[in-house]
Amino acid sequence: MKVSKSSRSASRKRPPVKSEDPSPVSARSAEVVLDVNVENDRVHLVLANCGDAVATDVQVKFSRTLVGLSGSLRVSSLPIFTKLGVLRPGRTVKVFWDAAPTLLAQKGQSEPFVATVSWSERSRSRQQVDYHHDLSVYRQLPAALD
Repeated sequence: MKVSKSSRSASRKRPPVKSEDPSPVSARSAEVVLDVNVENDRVHLVLANCGDAVATDVQVKFSRTLVGLSGSLRVSSLPIFTKLGVLRPGRTVKVFWDAAPTLLAQKGQSEPFVATVSWSERSRSRQQVDYHHDLSVYRQLPAALD
């Protein structure tokens, strides 16, 4: 009985393919950012962990008070920015700030601000990064045509 070529090659054992070892835990790190998202005339503050490690004790300190919901809420004082215990890798928290036309029309609220984000990680010292935001860049965005 003849054995076909495909049967013969299928019966041979190939050496296992070596996959690269994942990076060691110590090489992993969190990267927590605070961004501003303007979409559909709504402004959100977006807190995200863009890294590949868990961030704990996440805190955001703003250089000035951010007031939203047409002046009725101190968004910068929300507990999400002062008491967030854990932010997993890839996790995003989106916080509504205000309607874009309202926010951009308020004199003090459209001024630039700095968000200082800090967090802890297992086996690393506390991290801190400043993010500078200027809402005036959103004033002259072209509107979508329907």
